[in-house]
Amino acid sequence: MDRRQFRKLADPSLQGCYPAKAFHQLVVIASMCLQEQPHFRPIVADVVVALSHVASQPYLLEGGSRIFCSPSSSPLRDARIPPAKF
Repeated sequence: MDRRQFRKLADPSLQGCYPAKAFHQLVVIASMCLQEQPHFRPIVADVVVALSHVASQPYLLEGGSRIFCSPSSSPLRDARIPPAKF
């Protein structure tokens, strides 16, 4: 899939409100996990490290401003998502 088409994989309810760099990294990680041949797939520990790295990055818009979605434009503004428990 062409990198320019990755945005088609995003949840439409996000309305384009996500850091493109992080999204691209997550698509790459997911594609590695979906390899048909098991020996080409990463081990779970490596996936966790990669996801942790993506989640820990401060993502900026082009021009240096932080990612921001107006609460009035985001359908997720009232969503209450509990933290993940490991």
